Amino acid sequence: GIIAGVLLSFGILPMIGQAIESLFTGIMPGFGFAFKVTAEMPFYLPIGTAIAFLLFALLFSRGSLKKIAMQDVISTVSEVE
Repeated sequence: GIIAGVLLSFGILPMIGQAIESLFTGIMPGFGFAFKVTAEMPFYLPIGTAIAFLLFALLFSRGSLKKIAMQDVISTVSEVE
């Protein structure tokens, strides 16, 4: 998931630049100005975000997981019926 997110974000950046360029040329045709849209993302940002998300998910689900692990399977199944 992390690798796919990084590849998608870097693959989308050129398309965003082209969309902005076509927007400005559509609004102001014949107005000649050049611009370049750049966006940079450090390589560790998506990895750090994924790790932080995982840690917070584990932290906040700790009580629920403990409660689920302590349940008796037979009583849980009988409650569903």
